[in-house]
Parts: sequence; C-alpha cells; structure tokens
Amino acid sequence: MTHIVRQFTLVVSILLLFASNLLCQSAQQLPPHPSKEPIVKNRSKSTKSQTSGSEKQPESERKEDDHKAQPQAEPYPVQIVSQPRDSWYVAYVLITGFALIVGVGTLIAIWRQTAKLGEQVKEMIRAGQQTDRLIEQAIEQTKATDKTAEATNKSIDLLIGSERPWVIVTVRKDSQDTFPFTLVNCGRTPANILSARTYNVFVRDNESIPTQPLTMPHTDLSNFGIIAPKETSDQGTDLDKIRLVEDDLGKETFLHVRVGKMMFVRYIEIVYRNTLDQSLIHETKTCYYYDFMRARFLRMHLPGYTKQT
Repeated sequence: MTHIVRQFTLVVSILLLFASNLLCQSAQQLPPHPSKEPIVKNRSKSTKSQTSGSEKQPESERKEDDHKAQPQAEPYPVQIVSQPRDSWYVAYVLITGFALIVGVGTLIAIWRQTAKLGEQVKEMIRAGQQTDRLIEQAIEQTKATDKTAEATNKSIDLLIGSERPWVIVTVRKDSQDTFPFTLVNCGRTPANILSARTYNVFVRDNESIPTQPLTMPHTDLSNFGIIAPKETSDQGTDLDKIRLVEDDLGKETFLHVRVGKMMFVRYIEIVYRNTLDQSLIHETKTCYYYDFMRARFLRMHLPGYTKQT
C-alpha cells in the first residue's frame, strides 16, 4: 500500500511539472498587445476660426461647432495569432495525456487494492470470531474434562476410602483387675501398623484433664506388623494390658483410683499405612478412663486430642 501511494505521488508531481511548463510556454507565445499611434490634432487652424467666430456666435453654437470639428479616430487592424504547432508542444501534450491516463489507472488500482484489503480485513475479522468461538468451545471442553477428572478422583477416593483399613482400640475385662487393650481392623484391607504408643496419666479431682500426655510412654512399639481386616474384639491383636493392682500402680495411687479421688486416663496413639496405597498414612488417637463405680475402662472423647484419619 505504501509503494502504491509513493507511485501516485510521483505521477501527480510529474503532472504538475508538465502543467507548469505548458503555462510558461503559452505565456511566452502570446502576441504583444498592439499600440495605437497618437493622433496629433491641428489646433492652430481651429483656434483661429474659433477666435474669429467667437466674436459673432453665441456660446452654445460655439460648443457644437467644436464638437463637430474634432477629428474621428481611424480603426487599426488586429492580427490574430494562432497557437504554434511545434514538436515540443505536441510532445508535452502527449506526455501530459499519457501521465493523466497513468494517474487515473493508478487511482483505479489503488481503489481496487483498497477494496481487496477491505475484504481481507473482513475475512480476518470473521476468522478471528471463529477462533474466539473455538477457544470458548475448548474452554468449555476443558471445564467438562476437569469436572470429569474431579468426579473420577472423588470416585477413586471413595473406592480407596471404602477399601481402606480402619484401626480402632478396644478394651475388655479378663478378670477383676486385668484389662487387655486390643487393636481391631474394621476396614476391608490389611493395615500395616507403623507405631503404637500408650500413656498412663493420673489426674486429681481439682485438676483438668490435659489435651496431650505429659508423661513417658507406657508402651512404645515400632513396626508392630500387619493386622487383618474384619477382626472382632475377641479376635483382635493385643496391644498391652493394665493390671489394676497395688504392685503395678503403687499403694497411694491404687487407693485414690479405687475410691475416685484420682482419675486414671489412658492415651493411645496408633499410626498405620494403607496397603493399597503406601503413601497414605492414617492415625488413630483415642482416650480411655477408669470408672471406679463400674470398675471398668470407658472410652472418652477429649477435644484437641481424639481423632481418626
């Protein structure tokens, strides 16, 4: 487009140059304006006659005679000069006509090129709109794919969750003073027990139950082993046992627990792995306390500590 504009500017400049040359040639070839020869009037004779007659004629008649006595100007010939037909002038006219034709052709070419460019711009706009629609469709497809993937992940999570192991801690009473604590897998797949710890904490009446055990572990086991699924409390795997006797607890502590002046709390922490996905680690934290009125251990929910993942 810029190249066409430059060509058009060059053609217009050439046309202006030829037009100026033609004007200069025409001005130089015009014939000079003919001049009139001065007519000298013989005023001596008329003056004398007027002087002699003025004495005898009235003023009005003398003015009329003066007007008639003035000589009439004779017409002079006018020569009409035609435009010369030399070779340079003809060449100028031909070149000017040719340049005019070229200029008109250039304008027509520019107009056609502009029309083509306009069509191309319209095509580009339509292509851009179509591309925008394709992008919107791709975005919608991506959203649908994301939703499908999310639903698939949820299904997988539900499948893993339904097939995962669930390890809980139970306690039973073998005799009046012995209470075994057992690990039971209530899930559908085996659980690999990584660690198992128990803590014995004695809390007085005027004290609050701590949310975390502050004593050393009573039982600390690593790589406990595999626990098969769907085991009952009777078929569970023993973790440890508590003998509520004076020899194990001490005389003063034993008496305080028996009469209810001191609460016996057990903190139990189990960490295990899902055998379906080795990267999934689960944890069970639970608490039991000894009810001296019922003479047994009962489960207790302790906010800030009890959880199962």
